[in-house]
Amino acid sequence: MNKPHTNPTGIGLGSGTVLLLMFLCLPAVAVGQQLRFEGAGLLPVGNGPTGLAASDFNGDGSVDLAVSHVFDNAIVLLHNDGSMNFSLGQIIQTPLNPGALTAADFDGDGDDDIAGICRGAGSLIYVENMGGAVFASPIVIPVGLDPVNLVAEDFDSDGDLDIMVLNNLPNQLTAIENDGSGNFTVLGSSFIGILPTAIAFGDLDNDGDRDAVVTLGGQNQVVVLQNNGTALVPAGTFTTGLFPVSVEIVDLDHDHKLDVVTANPASDDVTILYNSSGSQISFLSPVSIMASDAPVGAKVIDHDHALGYDLVAVNFDGLNISLMNNDGVGGFSAPQNIYLGLNPINVLVADLDNDFDDDIVVANFTSDDISVLRNTTPTPAYPGTNEDLILSSGVNGATPTATDTIKKVNELDMVTVELLSPNGTFNGLFSGVGAQAFLPAFPPLQPFPNLYLNDFGFGAIVLQTTGLAPTGESITFQIPPATIPLSVMLQGASLTPTAANGVMALTDAHELRIRN
Repeated sequence: MNKPHTNPTGIGLGSGTVLLLMFLCLPAVAVGQQLRFEGAGLLPVGNGPTGLAASDFNGDGSVDLAVSHVFDNAIVLLHNDGSMNFSLGQIIQTPLNPGALTAADFDGDGDDDIAGICRGAGSLIYVENMGGAVFASPIVIPVGLDPVNLVAEDFDSDGDLDIMVLNNLPNQLTAIENDGSGNFTVLGSSFIGILPTAIAFGDLDNDGDRDAVVTLGGQNQVVVLQNNGTALVPAGTFTTGLFPVSVEIVDLDHDHKLDVVTANPASDDVTILYNSSGSQISFLSPVSIMASDAPVGAKVIDHDHALGYDLVAVNFDGLNISLMNNDGVGGFSAPQNIYLGLNPINVLVADLDNDFDDDIVVANFTSDDISVLRNTTPTPAYPGTNEDLILSSGVNGATPTATDTIKKVNELDMVTVELLSPNGTFNGLFSGVGAQAFLPAFPPLQPFPNLYLNDFGFGAIVLQTTGLAPTGESITFQIPPATIPLSVMLQGASLTPTAANGVMALTDAHELRIRN
């Protein structure tokens, strides 16, 4: 992975340059007729793109990108117009060799800042978002020799995001406390294991506290740090593939327990540790899924709104990414590879075109560019029984519509729902609207025709009437705060047998996709 420093003057882009992402005429990718991505668009950037972070940095409603360049000592902002056309934003000069990045609101002002590690300088940098797409100069925080990765997490439970940094060669975990205003204090470092490479947090034992998982490249293992409510304590090491370098925590088999995924470049595979925890954290025997050549990262992706969370691995020597489709219970298809630029080193998943599904961004280390893949999976439809019963919905005062059945909403948005029988067929009859929350990757099932339910989440009646009025019925409610992305399915019904359904008439269902 050594590469000559070909441009000592810095980023090879003028400050006024506009970068339009042009999609090549490559075939869409399909796995089981479900996994579809439109051909790679190459976005030329600076020397050695490595770290990636995504957020709406300029407040225009679309997800932008931040890219670190290890040989230019800079972070570049790329602003998205919502259609995957990117323009060059601010170039932020950094200490030596910036790498991993994360975006989060560290100072509590409502917009996301950037934190990153600078491996060659032995430092953490904090870059405050001042608003209006303007970032302050980095604040440099020494964190010791060879920092390689970081995570934002409220480890002291005071309501703001702190940072943990992994120091690779010293084999340490360094804790950095945030006072809530973006002022950081290094609390200290402790031995964590041989050659730590990545860290993630999640509630592995379902006790309400978030535990930590750290990949140990030198041990071919992960170490779990269990949160007992007051501290993180070692809870065992678990075998992975060879030299794990990335970690994700997610429920892959829909058993309401979080599993662990690692990418292992020395064994060319992805390891899944399926969670079998009770009061003590434990896992089943590791499951290996072959990727391509030298996977250096694996991310969770919900590409099709169906059958569970899927995986995408980025393969440094394979010059590609591997897409692996979940069957809904944690079994995965053989990988489908998409070839990209030279030595892809990092992968990021985000909705870049505001169409409610996950797109892919890849940093290509040696070809000095970014690949973007557009997800072209069709939006699912949830038809009812095609009766004289119509459900309409609107968000934040917009006129409710019956045809726009999938809406992207944010926590605390106001939603209006209307139920109407235009021709009066169901007037005066017992009717209502039900709602159920579910994870986006686990869409509702149909226990009998055209009633959309799911065995995850909760259900409620949001509107009920013993006699539907000729002018219809309506209700307005607020989306509650969400800690994770959720969807809410809304469906109207009248308890009147029909030819299509011997129990009730059903409207088309509306899905509210909540993004926090």
